Amino acid sequence: MASKLVTDRQKSSEVVLNAIEHQGGALQEGITARSVAESGAAVDVGGLLAQLSLSLRGVTDTMIAADQAHEHELADDPAVRTARDEAAKGVYDAIVGARETFVGVYGAAAVDALGFFGSTSQDPLVLVRQGRSIVDRLRAGGLPTPKSAHLSLDAESLATSVESQVLTLESALGAVSQEAREAQLTLVAKQRAMSEFDPVFRAVATTLEGLFSYAGLPELAARVRPSRRSAGVTEEVAGG
Repeated sequence: MASKLVTDRQKSSEVVLNAIEHQGGALQEGITARSVAESGAAVDVGGLLAQLSLSLRGVTDTMIAADQAHEHELADDPAVRTARDEAAKGVYDAIVGARETFVGVYGAAAVDALGFFGSTSQDPLVLVRQGRSIVDRLRAGGLPTPKSAHLSLDAESLATSVESQVLTLESALGAVSQEAREAQLTLVAKQRAMSEFDPVFRAVATTLEGLFSYAGLPELAARVRPSRRSAGVTEEVAGG
């Protein structure tokens, strides 16, 4: 969904651009009539109107493109976060399963030897650390004596199983971080485009308002009047 801050600016820009395109003739007639009456010579504002339109259209298109780029970037985030959450569940299940296996072989009193302290976290970052700790302890050797001579544990196989889930989660977390960095970059670009739009819009709208007023067209002047309270929009748009 496009940003309201941008769409309000876009609406205001279109009001001003449409006024130049569709009311430029009436404006020229009013300026001509006044200039001829006062000095005997007609003043042509066509070139000025064309330049004002060009300037405003340029910053408007840049702002819209930046907003669309940011929205496109944000659209990728849900899938990446879902993948992270699924990977976190995989690590959680692997840790819980490893704990149950360890208890079955060595008994509940021995779980601390593998780093099982308290409940298993739900936080993806904590899960990575817990999983890594378990893998390291399994591979370090020195495991307790099984509670029965008939029981044994393939520590390397269990470590590999947990590690596989941890690696998947680490990759998913990296993707989330990458998306966050990219979203931040597109947000900065969007904010920069808006900050560049605002002074151009105010200058063009204010100039056009003055020209319409000078040409004796107060209704059109009011239509393009920039808001004194809200940046980048007309009074009409700012009022809702």
